[in-house]
Amino acid sequence: MKKKIFISLSVVAGTLCTMALKTQLSTDAAIALGALVCSIVLWISGALPDYVTALLMAVCFILFAGVPCGIVFGAFSKPSLWLLLTAFGLSLCLSKCGLLNRIARFLLHLFPNSFMGRVLGLTAAGFISAPFVPSMSAKAAVFSPLAMNISDAAGYKRKSKEAAGLFLATLIAIRSPGPLFISASVNGYTLSGLLPQPYKEQFTMSRWFAAALPWFIIVTFLSLFIIWLIFRPKSSQNESSGNVDIPLPPMSRKEKIMLVIISATMLLWMTESLHGIPAYIVSLTALCACLGCGIISSKEFCSEMNWNAVLFIGVVLEIASVFKYLGINEWFIGHFTSVFAFFADKPYLFILTVALSTILLRFVIVSEIALINIYMVFLIPFSMEIGINPWIVSFALYSVVCPWFFLYQSPVYMAAYYACDGEMIKPSQAALGSALYMLICILSLLLSVKYWKWIGILYI
Repeated sequence: MKKKIFISLSVVAGTLCTMALKTQLSTDAAIALGALVCSIVLWISGALPDYVTALLMAVCFILFAGVPCGIVFGAFSKPSLWLLLTAFGLSLCLSKCGLLNRIARFLLHLFPNSFMGRVLGLTAAGFISAPFVPSMSAKAAVFSPLAMNISDAAGYKRKSKEAAGLFLATLIAIRSPGPLFISASVNGYTLSGLLPQPYKEQFTMSRWFAAALPWFIIVTFLSLFIIWLIFRPKSSQNESSGNVDIPLPPMSRKEKIMLVIISATMLLWMTESLHGIPAYIVSLTALCACLGCGIISSKEFCSEMNWNAVLFIGVVLEIASVFKYLGINEWFIGHFTSVFAFFADKPYLFILTVALSTILLRFVIVSEIALINIYMVFLIPFSMEIGINPWIVSFALYSVVCPWFFLYQSPVYMAAYYACDGEMIKPSQAALGSALYMLICILSLLLSVKYWKWIGILYI
């Protein structure tokens, strides 16, 4: 019954939007915006799977708004989507063969057997794995049980502040490197695909890394300080108790092959400017090598790949192209000229507004990818109109699109929470950690503005 109500509500909302905009836009453009509003209601309510809603929206664009099929489904012929698809495949191979778990355990062995040593080990594991595992949920599912084992071995009580500190360190270690590497999450590939062509070519993986590095350093330092300040044990009595230095078994054949493939892939990604081989060609070759060497079977590739996400992202990536084709972008820019003028010489205020509005919208729009694609359709022309580099607004959105005040907001938090059976952290502790992390991310954004201006990427 609830599902039928939301579907009906979405149709009504889309129809009302179309009727209201018919006097200001062409009929086709008004219908397209109505279809988007209808889809937003369905995405918020979850009445239909995300990818089903996206495909229905695509049908409306083609059938009722007269948009060519080549534009609506144009993402499937672009490198960004193939890079995303192959990244999903490589992530699945890393998890299946056990290499990801081995890397995390190896890094933990390198740090002192103390509370902050464990926190630093988890942070290092998150950073090292970030560039070649785009699924944050997969990393959460692997790292959080590991963090719980470490917490138990150290003698920390379940849901104590120390256990919560290790859980938050794991979550932040997975989240923080995301904006640093394009390949660290689906969000990075999506935002890179949404950038206008000149900026997409400008922000290669190495350029993106260099631009995001100060933000990452500040966020990491402040996050570690807050975890130490709030969640460390009151006394050092049990700091070194518990033996978590369990010897690692010998590497399997699959792990060795996967290590060679992923190392070569990362090297070719980072040196793209030297050899000129596009990242998606490197990824496709690496995935074929994984399948050919039996890292995963064809059955696993077909059944366990996140094909739903590929379909969903492939459709929503082209919303901006649809709007450009129908002239909606020009209407939007003309309609909000006074707003553009207000933000024209206020980059700090603009970035702060984008960050705060993103956090607020995440209370309503559950899907990070849906929010990114919907919001960026309007933010990119907005930022370019006031002279701000669209990468800046993309990065500002990316850095705070991940709150976990509540369980429903974050699939990464959800994966980590349930992988530990909800035994490591209380909801109130998680909400506090989320609030502090969001404040740190916003502060780091504002502190990065001068650096972006200095390297010449703040303005277009």
